[in-house]
Amino acid sequence: MALGALLTHELAPAQLRARRESNERDEMEELRFTTHIATMRAELEAARTVVNMQLNARTSAARQIGAWYGSDAAQKAITATALQNAPGLLRSIGVDVDAADSPPIPSGDMDLEDLVTLLVEERLKEREAAHPVSVYENGHEPARPTGRPNGR
Repeated sequence: MALGALLTHELAPAQLRARRESNERDEMEELRFTTHIATMRAELEAARTVVNMQLNARTSAARQIGAWYGSDAAQKAITATALQNAPGLLRSIGVDVDAADSPPIPSGDMDLEDLVTLLVEERLKEREAAHPVSVYENGHEPARPTGRPNGR
């Protein structure tokens, strides 16, 4: 009799529907979970692709800049910019250079070191002309009388 009651209960239409509904809910939850994980993986892959594209663009730009920097046109542009900015640079380090008084800058392939040397030499010549320095054979100025009996 208990067996009959169990079979009647288990085979009842409401019980069968409840089991099917429970199974379908489990399948839906599994499908939602799978979809959620697939979405997360796709977003991660998209982010990785964007970062790789940015890195590739930076690397490519660095290569192009490096190739350009080594070219003659770049070196001429750098030299021209240095020549234009040299008086300001020299003033910033304490060398008083007037742009009107500075000698004409020779054209051609002059690097920054040669330019600075030229401008500093010109400035030293100007200072020497304004305040001549006398150097005697002994490397010192002549002795001045001290007024002491032994001359020291």
